[in-house]
Amino acid sequence: MREPLPPGPFDLARFGGADALEAFEHLRARHGDLVRLRRGRSELWLVGDPALARAVLVGRPHDFGKGAAAGDRRGLNAALGGGLLTAPSEERWRSHRRLLQPAFRRPRIEAMTPALASSTANVVEGWLLRNSADPWVDVMPDVEALVADGLQRLLFGRPLGRARAAQLRLPLALGVAPVREVRRARSEVDGVLRDEIERRTRDPVPAAVEDVLGLLLAARARGEIDDAGILDELATLLLAGIETTASAGAFALALLARAPRVQAAAADEVDHILQGRPPTAADLERLPRVTAAFDEALRLLPPIPAAPRRALRDTLLGEYVVPAGTRLLVSIHLLHRHARYWRDPAVFRPERFAAAPRKPVSGAFLPFGAGAHQCIGRELARLQGRLLLAMAMQRARFRAVEGDALGRRLAVGLTPSGGTRLSVLARGRAHSTSLP
Repeated sequence: MREPLPPGPFDLARFGGADALEAFEHLRARHGDLVRLRRGRSELWLVGDPALARAVLVGRPHDFGKGAAAGDRRGLNAALGGGLLTAPSEERWRSHRRLLQPAFRRPRIEAMTPALASSTANVVEGWLLRNSADPWVDVMPDVEALVADGLQRLLFGRPLGRARAAQLRLPLALGVAPVREVRRARSEVDGVLRDEIERRTRDPVPAAVEDVLGLLLAARARGEIDDAGILDELATLLLAGIETTASAGAFALALLARAPRVQAAAADEVDHILQGRPPTAADLERLPRVTAAFDEALRLLPPIPAAPRRALRDTLLGEYVVPAGTRLLVSIHLLHRHARYWRDPAVFRPERFAAAPRKPVSGAFLPFGAGAHQCIGRELARLQGRLLLAMAMQRARFRAVEGDALGRRLAVGLTPSGGTRLSVLARGRAHSTSLP
């Protein structure tokens, strides 16, 4: 007797919508939290339920794994080779993750706060100066440059400067670009990375610094990674770390610009806690409204809206048997907009995170993934995002262009496609005492 299968397979084109994410929502509304999609001659199982998502991402590592099909050199695999996102085996992923982890520990990230705060202050002041000539500023390019500056400090121990950093551009859209374009972009990035490796070889830094490049070079000296592996990991961190965090920050600012009461409450909190000084890492933990605004932006518009996995053997998921080799796509977008777990899921309401109980249902909020494969840059992304919002609210008031919708562009990740052009006006320096 043939095993029952989830509804499908469905062709996304039949379900319409501005992008695949809208089609996913239509599919779930009609057919439930587990459906089959048709992609060419193969199938993809779409997962949109928190319990099923946790089973795939966290609970059953012997049943579900990460990684591209053997020999796949398309999309992100062509851009990143064997880096963390596209490692050809779990063993390689585990080995390289262990090498990189010390640079991403929370104390190491928090130690960067003063430098990141200084860079953030410069960006916000630049917006205010520009406002005197042009009342509208597109915040996305500057947020992206700001995030790149912070990531370069972590990777190389120093910012490389805007011109040099532009040569390190690996947008997430490369995941759907022609292979020739992908390889050309990666070749340019490798040229800059090799220059940095040569510079570090000539002028080594103390081992205690523990930036990513230093850790990788030390591992190379021990025979634990080769030059190709170093380039793959650096390229992966550049692609995964810049556009995603920048999109989250720009989306959050744009959403706050369209929610003046929420923005005013966050600014009031910032004034009360900071009293005009730059925030420390500890201060960010005392800004629940700022944190809630950033988390709500991540919920509504997650920069990585899906997590691909593969069934490693015949196994049960919900009431269905998943055949070995089946590809699955855990839709973070669907989890974050599941009406069973979120009231008014399409509405920007940061208070849902600020009010008790603050912790969402397990598996319903996974902006950085979950389990062993959770994003290695989570702490840096959260620090940079909250720091941006806190310092922006401290110095400026933001307003969106009337009638300018906040758009999204979907490739491998989710990025703004309009609506990040904002009015940036200076705030008064008086400090509120209205909060307890």
